[in-house]
Amino acid sequence: MHRSWRILDYVKPYLPILILAFLLMGVAACFEGLRILLLRPIFDEILANVFFRAGAGSARIEIFTFPLTGRHIYLDQLNFFSAKETWQIVGCLIVATAFLKGICEYLSTYLLNFMGQSVVMTLRNRLYSKILNQSSSFFYSHSTGRLISRVTNDVERIQFASSTNLADALKQGLNLLVFLSIIFYADWRLALGSILIVPIIVLPSKYFGKLIRRTSRSSQDKLGEISEILQETITGHRIVKAFGMEEFERSKFKQATKRLAKINLNWIRVHSVASPYMDLIAAITISLMLYYSQQRILSGQMTTGKFVVFMGGLIQLYEPVRRMSGIYNSFQQARGATSKVFELMEEQTEIVEKPRAVRITQFDREVEFRNVSFNYNDTRLPVLQDVNLTIRRGEVVALVG
Repeated sequence: MHRSWRILDYVKPYLPILILAFLLMGVAACFEGLRILLLRPIFDEILANVFFRAGAGSARIEIFTFPLTGRHIYLDQLNFFSAKETWQIVGCLIVATAFLKGICEYLSTYLLNFMGQSVVMTLRNRLYSKILNQSSSFFYSHSTGRLISRVTNDVERIQFASSTNLADALKQGLNLLVFLSIIFYADWRLALGSILIVPIIVLPSKYFGKLIRRTSRSSQDKLGEISEILQETITGHRIVKAFGMEEFERSKFKQATKRLAKINLNWIRVHSVASPYMDLIAAITISLMLYYSQQRILSGQMTTGKFVVFMGGLIQLYEPVRRMSGIYNSFQQARGATSKVFELMEEQTEIVEKPRAVRITQFDREVEFRNVSFNYNDTRLPVLQDVNLTIRRGEVVALVG
């Protein structure tokens, strides 16, 4: 399993919260879709009566038809108010759907952010414990700046992906399904035509995502390098000043920030192409749809209200499709950060307890060292070699060398 998928192990304890948030997002998406569907009675009934002085018809006003069952939903079935006129019913429904949608979105967003913050808190604590339990050789092979970058910057990227970005992904994904259903209800031919452009959107987005993930990993490495230089300069400021190395350290820091800026500009260049590309595809698609719909309205195969519902659904559909590209790119950034974090989590601890080690609760008699050898990681010369030492209770022993 790829390292980045291991984050799911931290999500499992919060699965009920995730499911509840998903259901609330689904309800909010349905309310959003209902507001689009209410455009049909507004144009076919309310505005038609105003502009063309048409009398109120006795036929029931259809709102939606389920594609598989063929069941119809009519406006009077949604009249939970004491309203009598069509405009009163539609107005009350618009206000009610906006209010209920807001409540569902608030609760689902809070629950998802609660889950994301909890997951990241657990991950950050375990990562810190893992670093704390490592031996001295681990800190020789891993610079302080890079370790700090893993615990702070990389985990922060994971937090954004598992809370804010996840909430946005669920919202846009469910809206995508709802608005797809609406445009197929309005005109399945137009809907199929709009789906044909999906590969033109998805394939470039996937390519952009790969480039962004690559630059994201490089950016995190360079940020860790800057943290390392800062840590060395600040903690060793006396040595820097004693040897007059200010200019050298300044030059080294400038080179590191220049490398980071270059990588970040590459990321911005790739990320900035995605949104204008989506805008261009959307503009071309809507122009073609307008030409086709005009012919169907003139021939009486489509009402003005149904056309407005289709265009409303298509325009609202554009937002999730456009946002999905940015969401995917953000997840790729988090995926690169997750790989770095779990790469550190997989580091084996050099010094571990024996399987059946005796736990000493109190010191009774003496401490004995037998054949103890030690050397620093950066040199093979032994500092201690075959040292035997016994220290009895009450004695004070100092090793000077």
